[in-house]
Amino acid sequence: GVKNVYTRVGKAGGGGNDVAEDVIGVIQYEFVNWRERKKADEILADLRLAMKGLPGVDIEVSVPAAGPPTGKAIQVRLSAADPANLNATAAEVAQMLAVTPNVIDISDGLPVPGIDWELKVDRTEAAKYGIGPGSVGTVVQLVTTGLKLSDYRPAGADDSVDIRLRLPEESRTFAMLDQLRVESALGSVPISNFVKREPTLSLGVLNRIDGERTITVQAGVTEGVQNAEVQEKIKTALAAKDMGGIKWTLVGEDKEQAEASAFLSKAFGTAIFLIFIVLLAQFNKFTSVWLVLSAVVMSTIGVFLGLLIMGQPFSIVMTGIGVIALAGVVVNNNIVLIDTYDTLRHEGMEKFEAILKTCQEIDRLESDA
Repeated sequence: GVKNVYTRVGKAGGGGNDVAEDVIGVIQYEFVNWRERKKADEILADLRLAMKGLPGVDIEVSVPAAGPPTGKAIQVRLSAADPANLNATAAEVAQMLAVTPNVIDISDGLPVPGIDWELKVDRTEAAKYGIGPGSVGTVVQLVTTGLKLSDYRPAGADDSVDIRLRLPEESRTFAMLDQLRVESALGSVPISNFVKREPTLSLGVLNRIDGERTITVQAGVTEGVQNAEVQEKIKTALAAKDMGGIKWTLVGEDKEQAEASAFLSKAFGTAIFLIFIVLLAQFNKFTSVWLVLSAVVMSTIGVFLGLLIMGQPFSIVMTGIGVIALAGVVVNNNIVLIDTYDTLRHEGMEKFEAILKTCQEIDRLESDA
């Protein structure tokens, strides 16, 4: 059932990437035509079952989202001016999501456990040799990323290439950091004379929004379950939880839906208002205008009725745009219907007879079309 396989190995997080910091590899499968395999949801369920319980790794099975990237379905953004309890609160929220039905693939957003080596320069001792912290940083680059000497642009290339000086690969070790020497007025001095190397906890990426430290706890939703239903449960649980001064908000898909809903509501209201103005200018009678616009209400009721009967979800964007487009269609049909009726009444025809004649004319026009 697999057509192509794509793999990527190595740390992929940071830099605004949607992939988490602790991801060490990604495997993507392209399935064959849907007619030649079982449903994708069933395949994903089989993959989760087959990869469950592998020691030493956490495996997440998901489908690439269509359209602009919005991240996982559930995204709880926690922010605070004082980050003292932020990590602990993020862990508690992740545990709360873990016991919420239909919530899968939880990421607590906390820094990846690790160690950074911190080189502390004793400025007093370094000053005795006439050496500053900048000189130490220069020689340390020989072991790490390399000391940039110049750059070179090959013929026919648009970008230049850095020329860096580094120690041989076998010499790029922690032990070599203690053996590095800095040239001073007194000669070559080992940096171990005034530099102390200490391990510290890795901080990872620190995110700030509007000046406040922020952690985003993310999770997915089981296939076939409406995201909005799960999001409402999480909102209720978060509202009842004492955060100790830490603010929370749902972002990602929930935020995008709220913004799209607000925009489409304004667009629908503006469209109805403009239609009302045009109809009033055309008919010059409120009764005819309200009769035409009543069809918009009926068509919208029909949309919701159809969704209920077919068991389809209400999409904020697609269904919303469809409702607005449908309003234009039914208004156009009713303009012809009401205008024909008004014309027949103006010619002196009785109401009931005018209604029958109008329906007959409209049916004839549609048959000819």
